[in-house]
Amino acid sequence: MGYSIVMIDFFRKFFSGGNTYDLGRLIDRRQCSGLIVGEVANPSFDIICDIDKTYLETEFESVVDLARTAMEDARDKITVFGVREVLMAARWSRGAPPNGLHFVSSSPPQLRRVLESKLALDGLDWTSDTFKNQAYNLQRRRLSLLRHHVAYKTLAILTIMAKRADAGGRFVMIGDNAESDPLVYSGVARLIEGRIPVADFEQFLFNAGVQAIETRQIMPVAEEVHGKGTVVAVFIRKVPGPRGHKPFGMDPAAWPQMTGFTSYFDVALGLLQVGVLPPDGDALFKLAVAIHNSSLIPVAALVNKLKSLAESSDSLEVAGACRKAAIQLEEHSPASWLRLSL
Repeated sequence: MGYSIVMIDFFRKFFSGGNTYDLGRLIDRRQCSGLIVGEVANPSFDIICDIDKTYLETEFESVVDLARTAMEDARDKITVFGVREVLMAARWSRGAPPNGLHFVSSSPPQLRRVLESKLALDGLDWTSDTFKNQAYNLQRRRLSLLRHHVAYKTLAILTIMAKRADAGGRFVMIGDNAESDPLVYSGVARLIEGRIPVADFEQFLFNAGVQAIETRQIMPVAEEVHGKGTVVAVFIRKVPGPRGHKPFGMDPAAWPQMTGFTSYFDVALGLLQVGVLPPDGDALFKLAVAIHNSSLIPVAALVNKLKSLAESSDSLEVAGACRKAAIQLEEHSPASWLRLSL
C-alpha cells in the first residue's frame, strides 16, 4: 500500500460527520493470542506498554514530524535502547505460558503494518495491539481530541484489564512522560486496586479534561474493574528532547509509586523486585550483557546498580541474584566499552 493511499484512507471520512460520539470507535484493537504458541487466557502478569517514545524513538512535536513518522518504513524505526531485551525477558521470564504483552498506542491504525514489521524485526511477539482511530475524530468534527489522549487511553487500558478482572489480574504499565501516560496510569491503577471509590474516578476524569460524553462511556467499564486487580509496577521513561520532561509525581509516599527511568536496565531491576523476572543470577547476567551490547551502558554502571539493589533488597533471593550477576559481569570483561560475548 502506497503512502498516498494510506493518507487517503486516513482522511476519507472527514466530510461525513454526525451528532453522536462513540468513544469505543477510537479503539482499534487486534488480539494476537491465537497466533502465539502457549498464550493463555489468564497469565501470571500482563504488561501494558506504550509505543511512541516508550518502545520507538518517535518525534511528533510538529506536523512535519507526524508526516515523516507516517512515511517511515519498519527499517527506519529506531527501538529505544534496551526495551526489546527487557520486554522479551519479561514476556518469557518463566517459560511457557508467556506473560501477556499489550501495546497501546495513540498512533492511528494506518501505522499498524509498519509497527508490526518493526516488532517482527526485533524478534518480539505480543498479545494485543491497540491504535487510536483518529479518522473517527475527524469524521465527528472532534479536532480538539486529536491530541487529547486521556479518554481514549483510559478506556483502551480498562478494556484490557476487564478481560482479567474475574481472575484478579496483575499488571505492569510502561510509558513515558511526553504526553499523558503518568496521569492515565495513576488513575487507572488507583481504580483497579480499589484505592479510590468509583465516584472519585469520575471526578479524576473531569479534572483530567475528559468531556462528559466520553466519561459516560468510560464509567461502566470502570465499575466493572473496580477493585479487581493489582498494579505491581509503573515505569515512566523520562523522554529526552528540547521540550524537556513533563513533570510527574515522584513522592515516595504517593501511590502508585512510579519509577522514572532513562535506562531500561532500571526497568529490568524493578521487574525483578516485583516478581515478573525470577531471581536467577545467570539469567540476570545474560540480560545485563544484552542491554550493554544494545545500548553500550558501561559495565561498571550495570555492576553498581546490581550491587546497590543487592544491598537494599529485603529479598534474599533477589539480593543473591544481583550479587551473582554483578560478579559474573566483573569477571567477564573489565572493558566497559566493549561488546560482551556470552
